[in-house]
Amino acid sequence: MSAVSRTGRAALSVVAAVVLLWTQAAWPTGRASSQHRESTATARAAASHPLPGPSASGSGVTDSSVTGLGPLRLVQQSPFVSPGQNFLVEVAVSGPTPSAGVDFEVVLGARIRSRIQFLRGLETPSPRGRRLGFRHVPELGIWIFDPKAPTTVRVERGETVQLVVPVVPSDAAVAGLDLEEGVHPLWLVPVRPPERERPRQPPSGVVTTHIVRMPDRPEEAETLDVALIVPVHSAPAIRDDGRSTIPAERRQILVDTLTTLAARDVPLTILPTPHTVSVLAENDKARSLLRDAAEGRQVATGPFVRLPAAALLESESEDRLSEALRLGRRLLRSYFDGNLDYSTWVATGEVTPQLVSFLVRAGVSRVVLPSETLRPLDDRLFPRTLTRPFGLDEDSGGLLAFAADPNLAAHARADDPVAAAHQFLADLFVLFFDSPGVHRSVVVHLDDDLPDPSFFDVVLAALSSARVLRPVTLDEAFEFTEPARAAGETAREGEILRRALARSSSEMVDWARDRTRLLGRAEVLVSALRAALPRESPVVRRAETVVMAAMSEEIDPGVASEYVEAVRRVAQSTLGALRIPDQVVTITSREARIPLQLNNLGAERIRIRVMLTSDKLQFPDGATLDVEVRPGSVRIPVLVRTRSSGTFPVRIDALTPEEDLSVDRATLTINSRAVSGLGVFLSILCALFLAAWWLRHFRRTRRDRRLMALP
Repeated sequence: MSAVSRTGRAALSVVAAVVLLWTQAAWPTGRASSQHRESTATARAAASHPLPGPSASGSGVTDSSVTGLGPLRLVQQSPFVSPGQNFLVEVAVSGPTPSAGVDFEVVLGARIRSRIQFLRGLETPSPRGRRLGFRHVPELGIWIFDPKAPTTVRVERGETVQLVVPVVPSDAAVAGLDLEEGVHPLWLVPVRPPERERPRQPPSGVVTTHIVRMPDRPEEAETLDVALIVPVHSAPAIRDDGRSTIPAERRQILVDTLTTLAARDVPLTILPTPHTVSVLAENDKARSLLRDAAEGRQVATGPFVRLPAAALLESESEDRLSEALRLGRRLLRSYFDGNLDYSTWVATGEVTPQLVSFLVRAGVSRVVLPSETLRPLDDRLFPRTLTRPFGLDEDSGGLLAFAADPNLAAHARADDPVAAAHQFLADLFVLFFDSPGVHRSVVVHLDDDLPDPSFFDVVLAALSSARVLRPVTLDEAFEFTEPARAAGETAREGEILRRALARSSSEMVDWARDRTRLLGRAEVLVSALRAALPRESPVVRRAETVVMAAMSEEIDPGVASEYVEAVRRVAQSTLGALRIPDQVVTITSREARIPLQLNNLGAERIRIRVMLTSDKLQFPDGATLDVEVRPGSVRIPVLVRTRSSGTFPVRIDALTPEEDLSVDRATLTINSRAVSGLGVFLSILCALFLAAWWLRHFRRTRRDRRLMALP
């Protein structure tokens, strides 16, 4: 909603001030005193002017009657009103409507007495109550409430109409509505032309909103604390190169939400998924938004990705869950500093007694649970929505819990964010008026599919200004709200209420076991990469991320198999960069150092274990060498010893340091020209023998020549 909406709200405020003065001057006091006291009569006779039947537009909070997907759309309205103020609502044409515009009526219902009544009214709108009359004031460009004016208002296509309803105290001397404090339904009902009207046909396209009339003395009421949990989450996704990514549309939603949160200083709790944060933070702007949005707020921690925690524990994979939690916390520490909270766990799936015990061991003392994970309360003791913390039946070590309110979260799913925001606020006020004299807290865990930023604009602005609603963090909700008592809703003393979990075991144990088996090979590859590459290597972090992301409960086995294949490709491309060429070396002595050439064609330093095997050669320094190979070519001197001359092959195996993965294999051929000790001895002996023979032969020949020379 942004600047345009804020400008619109400012304009409405100016109009309101002008209108209040204008109505006081324009309407005679005498006539007002007899005609303006409408609210009490309206509340008591709410059913005296029913429209024909309930809406047939469907059910649920996403119905057109709630979201404004019919011919009318709620542009903006006052979130609440006090006596002496004007209630303002702005309406526009929506959807395929006649070019001439739409006629509609405004129907005011009696005060809502219970939350069940409120929710049923949203599910099946039944516009029963008093039709309000409005008089057009062209000079102000508004329609102002007038009990004697026609009840039909017209809005033209491409334009909006602003309706102004003065809300006055019961003893006021000006015209307006004397509303009972509380939440009153207000329906905007399109009027069909007579020729198209069908007998007994229910109204369609009804827009349901509410007028919230504040208490006369709000400062004397106890506040209803509102702990809003905003997830920053995207399901894991990877590119072909093994890098994690977030789809562009989802990324934009997250950025828009963070921008809105960063612009408003309202206490709340952010629940970031570490995997999502790591991908977002690759962009400098998004990283700055993350820190700005978290400034001064509570940041809850959790595992690296959404895991079926209960199933992992039952499948004897506690180490895997612990590692995911350690990795998630370590990563979040690198982006968020002092406002990280390690003691609060916000559950997003199944919760079992085994998981509760694990959380206590992990240092968690507070949990927020989905309401469906708990067994229902006794309606006789707790007839209304529980808005206080409680304990758990299981051995929880003093752990306290809140149940996240599913109905409040459901409002944010509506297609029209402005209508959804005002219904969200009206629901909060209904909870407040349940027990205005008791301090309570309600926890709202929004869905991962975040609403439009305009939803946050409306809600956060109203929470900042409503004196009876107080936005808080989860820590504050737990700290300042008295736990519920087992004796019942109104009890303030006695034993703390302990609620039972709905399930004692997980339904996803088989899933966890199958996924663990699938990832076994990938984990071997990751272990090999950790041993072979530097600790700070981005390749190792990428492989760890992919394997951990593959454990996410949000991806199916086929996608998980693709993740395993991505890890294999990453390991192959990185370790495959190390090559050992076949080599030929000639030595001329029994013992010599030969150069062993290793080529690293990649950009990472690679640690390997080289194993040399030969039947004819010995390796005095050992046949196993641990080597770190930098990018490029290196020659490693290897001491060899030969027993004889000849040609001898040496098999070279390059393995990862833990010998769990083969990197490369080659053959080194050594041509030995060395002679053994016995050979040398025989050669010398032969030489001496020949020398002696030659000397003796020489002497004999010389003597014979002398004898032949005598006469």
